[in-house]
Amino acid sequence: MTYTSTRARLPLLAVICLSLSAPPQAGAVDKWRLCPDAGRAPPRPDLGLVESDTLQVLADQTDMVMGGPTTFQGEVQVEYQGRWLTADTVVYNPDLETIHTEGPTRFWDIDIYLSGSRAQYEIPTSLGWVEEAHYRLADKHGRGNAQSIAFGTTQVLAQNATYTTCAPGAIDWLIRADSVKLDKETEVGTAKNATLRFKGVPVAWTPRISFPLSDRRKTGFLAPAFGNSGERGAEVYQPFYWNIAPNRDATIGVRAMEDRGLMATGEFRYLTPAASGSLQGEYLNDDMDANKSRHLVVVRHQQQFNPNWRLDIDAADASDKRYFEQLGTNLSVSSTRFLPRRGDLRFQSRGWSARARVEGFDVVDRTVSKDEEPYERVPQLLVQTSFLEPSRRLNPQLRSEAVRFRRDEGVTGERYDIRPSVSFPLRAPAGFLIPKATLNYTAYDLTDNESTQDKTPDRLIPSFSADSGLFFERELQLSSRSFLQTLEPRAYYLYVTRKNQSDLPVFDTGEFTFSFAQLFRENRFTGTDRIGDTNQLTLALTSRLVNLGDGSEPLRASIGQLFYFRNRRVTLPDQRPRTKNSSDIVAELSGALASGWSLNGDVQWDTGESRTNRGTVLLRYRPDDRRVLNLSYRFLRRPEEADVASVQQGDLSFRWPLTSRWSMVGRWNYDIPDSRLLETFGGFEYNSCCWGVRAVARRYLNDSDGDTTNQFFVQLELKGLGGFGSGTVDFLEEQIPGYQNEF
Repeated sequence: MTYTSTRARLPLLAVICLSLSAPPQAGAVDKWRLCPDAGRAPPRPDLGLVESDTLQVLADQTDMVMGGPTTFQGEVQVEYQGRWLTADTVVYNPDLETIHTEGPTRFWDIDIYLSGSRAQYEIPTSLGWVEEAHYRLADKHGRGNAQSIAFGTTQVLAQNATYTTCAPGAIDWLIRADSVKLDKETEVGTAKNATLRFKGVPVAWTPRISFPLSDRRKTGFLAPAFGNSGERGAEVYQPFYWNIAPNRDATIGVRAMEDRGLMATGEFRYLTPAASGSLQGEYLNDDMDANKSRHLVVVRHQQQFNPNWRLDIDAADASDKRYFEQLGTNLSVSSTRFLPRRGDLRFQSRGWSARARVEGFDVVDRTVSKDEEPYERVPQLLVQTSFLEPSRRLNPQLRSEAVRFRRDEGVTGERYDIRPSVSFPLRAPAGFLIPKATLNYTAYDLTDNESTQDKTPDRLIPSFSADSGLFFERELQLSSRSFLQTLEPRAYYLYVTRKNQSDLPVFDTGEFTFSFAQLFRENRFTGTDRIGDTNQLTLALTSRLVNLGDGSEPLRASIGQLFYFRNRRVTLPDQRPRTKNSSDIVAELSGALASGWSLNGDVQWDTGESRTNRGTVLLRYRPDDRRVLNLSYRFLRRPEEADVASVQQGDLSFRWPLTSRWSMVGRWNYDIPDSRLLETFGGFEYNSCCWGVRAVARRYLNDSDGDTTNQFFVQLELKGLGGFGSGTVDFLEEQIPGYQNEF
């Protein structure tokens, strides 16, 4: 007996379903912006069904046979838990519990679209197959076809399959394989006898390749990097990634350099609930140019024993002083002078903190002599308080230090310092006043000192300061937006007793670079070997513009100056006493000038000589994520050479689109007094729907002798698959502030 109906809904147990995990990649720029809509899955037809937890079937005609299969014909639509199926004919066999389709069949799932000539699904085993299949991965923008696709709850197997992220009609790259297996449980894909074609030309073949189906880490070879430089010649770097465990991994690589030889590299990383760190190493067995073996080792470790105790280790060692000049890859690395070797044990609890430190340095600057090397601290113990500031009450604090300094040449010994202080903070919404008294006591126990000097010198220096400020504000309306403008005058008085300190050694003390922040410091010297004598008053003014709508601060301006009531006699060796009755005027400005424009700068103006002693300015134009232009200028005059600028540099960096696909990138860093380029590079980026390429040529200063190094590197990025060539993204993000990767 046969029953015919124009509409039927059956509570079947399952429908054909294929699900692949493909989370979208994070990024401010949409890397698929150049892809046409035709490359995406077609929208499912709307025939009146809504998402439901029970299976629904809608058909033009239904044939039901008692004890036999049920056939749905016409424009058949099946829905179950957000998954949709359409076909010309759908046959359900209740005895075998199978669903079979004939004619064009289409599936929609959360992250995949699948179509084929026919399909079958076994409800008890959750196994199925599709013939002459086409698929599209929504989140990864991937697509392809296969002679047949077999699938289950956790795995998918495609025969004679292809894969690409390119849109139809513009398939610039394509992977073709005899078989592709996708394991949704491990999120790993495997292809056998796979060929990669670019612009129709076979460029790579492998008998077997595996790739991740999500952002999860996976063991395997990473894309190689290629480059060329004057110090090393042509070079190739091939890394291998080892996903040891969810909290441990390693990257092992080989770096082949034409003029230097074969270098082994490695990095091991680990992370536990209480610790994290890394171990990095490089080893060149026989440098063909230097005729010696060379190495670099870097160890970093952080250990949290409990909420109070923490251990930090940062140590490095290089085989020789020209390691970074000859084997480094950029100006900042090549100009490295000292590698730290430091271990800190820290304690923090209820207003008390302590640090035990052992510190040394590996000197990798060949221009540093023995008597200029930094001192080792073996060890240093620092104990200080950090009590919360009470309201309108005495606030006592304490800082104490004991440290032993060691070096091969020069005076060595121990230094003990204790610095108790007490303040009486008075705060109100309209202003504040914080008077503070401090007692500085320092004692030394010296060795290797000149016989005529005291081996145990000490000093006791009291000081007093008073910090005060007022807050004025008013509301403004600018361009139909509401702002709050503040006016914040500040006065800071500091008195430090004068004491001759010329007989004290200089272990770790220098002088702060004068800036706006320096106007409010208690000591003009870094370290503890010198306590600057002074009787001074700081007057400063800050004004801010605050957007009342979103709380942003589009403008901040500050200006200030120090006024001295006596000369400053305490100096570092080979310095003269300071006799000026006022400091330079320092000013800072930061703000958003207009849409996309921002400005940051500071200036130091010598009122006595009517000249600028220091100044920096950074002008940035960034109207969107694709365009950025940075223009900066830096100026610094040496006090002892007043008519010669010691530093005067211009810096221009940019990323600018020429068309929707082509962009220019570049940087120009120029030393004006010496008329030489410190670093420059230029290149281009080409970006299409599914692939992109970068090419950059670079020249930079790599040592103190003025020698330069040339580099050229190219990177090809196949979107959704990976990159080939030198990794330029990190380089461009470091060199061009505001750069955003589009690939």
